[in-house]
Amino acid sequence: MSERTEAVLVIGSPALRESVCHAVPVERVQHVGPLLEGVWTSGQRAFGTILVQARNGRTPAAIKALRRAAPGSRIIVTCAPVDEPLGRRLVEDGADHYLLEPLDPEELRSVLRGAPAGGECARRPDPPAVDEIASIADAIGAVGDKPARILEHLAALIQGSLAAPGITIKTEQGTFSNCEPHEIVLEQAIMRDRRAIGRIGLARRNSGPYTSSAVERLSGFARLAEELLRASAACNGWRDLASSDALTGLPNARAFEGALDRLLQQAMAERLRITVLRLRLANLDAYNGAHGRSAGDGLIRELAGLLRGCTRAADLVARIDGGEFAVVLWDAESRRVRDSEHPREAESFLQRFGSIAAEHEFRRLGPSAAGPAILRAGLASFPWTAATREALMAAADSRSGDAGGSCPTLFIAGAAEASVLTNRTQA
Repeated sequence: MSERTEAVLVIGSPALRESVCHAVPVERVQHVGPLLEGVWTSGQRAFGTILVQARNGRTPAAIKALRRAAPGSRIIVTCAPVDEPLGRRLVEDGADHYLLEPLDPEELRSVLRGAPAGGECARRPDPPAVDEIASIADAIGAVGDKPARILEHLAALIQGSLAAPGITIKTEQGTFSNCEPHEIVLEQAIMRDRRAIGRIGLARRNSGPYTSSAVERLSGFARLAEELLRASAACNGWRDLASSDALTGLPNARAFEGALDRLLQQAMAERLRITVLRLRLANLDAYNGAHGRSAGDGLIRELAGLLRGCTRAADLVARIDGGEFAVVLWDAESRRVRDSEHPREAESFLQRFGSIAAEHEFRRLGPSAAGPAILRAGLASFPWTAATREALMAAADSRSGDAGGSCPTLFIAGAAEASVLTNRTQA
């Protein structure tokens, strides 16, 4: 199609006029600054195209007024890359197209020749390259990983596809960035159910501004990001359900075994000490029989919370069976402070736990209970007792009284004024 010969009205800054004159003969260009003057001018003569620089909140009203004053003119909005969402809204308000500043002369000529309006491209988008398809596959394959890995793959994909020198992806699930905030010139929101859950920002390119085609592709990448993050959240949710105890929220036996195996590997490599305690609520069956299963479940939840409260954040507390817990103490980042050393015997741990339990107002224990909660414990340590998970757990099991013999036992009466005793008794 031949280039149009109609006059072009430019409403905006002198710099915008200069940009237009690089693509259109100067004699065809008429320039005005204020929006109101531009609306008046548009009705005084026939303009084939009107370029409007989006500058403030009055631009949407100006677009509608221009559409009424010059119904036969093509209205093209120009905006900075960071204002690209405004450009899209102005197309919805009546503009035919939007262009990003600084203007690309070839893109402007294409629009003036009659390229499809409303943000559509004059040609079919290029199909993704083989390396881009591979990057998409990598991003999809990372769905089962932590969100940080997904964002890393997405960043590589978007940077490679849009030739961006830097990128920032901020989401509710994490952030990836390899550029400074002041370098960002183009942003795209990541939307979910009409709510922004994050943003993708691209750094300024030395090779030239991002085109409207690049903006459209970035919009597509934002939709891909939302789908991948949604899938990741669902995957991690199912994983949490599979590895968590539904009653207490603690890791279950399966998660505990995997975690202890990994800790033992680290301990062997770094010569760390690990202490494993196995604790049994010995009278759980009798308690359930006297008060009902729901009361027993409530007691287990309270004990789980107390166990979590008397250990460090990095220590591992798990429910591995009905009334059985496992605790793994290890030095994750630094040595334990005084009074927080690894216990040498299960009895010392029970004494510390008992002091916390004595101050806790149990809802499932007290005068109405058939008797106290009886907690028995066994302890094993790496590397002195054993070097494998199975051997450590077996040693702690035998010392907790499951295999007969004496073991440390904690009696929790439950009321604030009740005594908490630690004795050695027959299992």
